[in-house]
Amino acid sequence: MIKLTFKVNGLKALGDLPPQGRADVLNAAAGRVRSVVEEHFDSFPSRQFWKEAADDVVVAPQWTTREGKGETVRTRVEIRKRGVALRYYGGKVKARGNISELTGKPTKSILIPGKELRANGGDLFDIVGDPQRVHVVKTKAGRVLLVEDMGKDAPVRVLGQLVKSTTHKPNKKVMPTREKMETAARKGAEHILRRLDIQPKN
Repeated sequence: MIKLTFKVNGLKALGDLPPQGRADVLNAAAGRVRSVVEEHFDSFPSRQFWKEAADDVVVAPQWTTREGKGETVRTRVEIRKRGVALRYYGGKVKARGNISELTGKPTKSILIPGKELRANGGDLFDIVGDPQRVHVVKTKAGRVLLVEDMGKDAPVRVLGQLVKSTTHKPNKKVMPTREKMETAARKGAEHILRRLDIQPKN
């Protein structure tokens, strides 16, 4: 899971608000951040994976504190979709022996999806016609492939490569920049303050 906490400083009028008004400012800041993250995920290919990631975004308004000149709004962003944190932080993944939905047996390898499977969001069941036709082959070069037999005289469909583990480099572009999220939070907070005629427009 990705957890990021950031703050917006210098909201001088925030301390004059009643509790409900402060809650409105916090929720507005969080809402703007959620929109930025969702739009960022929607810009990626593999639509199904990133759509699920966008649906699993939790932006929690936390609290306001007085820090120096004015008040500070703190907001926490959580990305709970499995696999997003691996892309963001990087790391090594090994086969865990989970039961395969395709074979009903414990998995011994990790599937690196082929081009067609990646384009479909990595869901085997969406492209495999008959699970009974899926099997493993080993190439002369030593690669282990998961393929689907498409019938007599037809070439097999390569679904992906099977490996024992994968290593992923950190990719901070998976998330919007901290600056972009902080700007969104500030705009959300200031919008509510202007609407309440507490903070004048610049």
